[in-house]
Amino acid sequence: MRYKVALRNETRHRLRTKIKRADIVIGIPCFHDEDTIGYVIQQVAEG
Repeated sequence: MRYKVALRNETRHRLRTKIKRADIVIGIPCFHDEDTIGYVIQQVAEG
């Protein structure tokens, strides 16, 4: 499946309604990586 923009409409809507304003949005691409994505997110949060 291909998208014209990097964010799906659902994600863009959530960003606009919950965050409303941000200087930067970081995305971590993943595809069927549910076994390892938690570790990746943890490492990003720790810096």
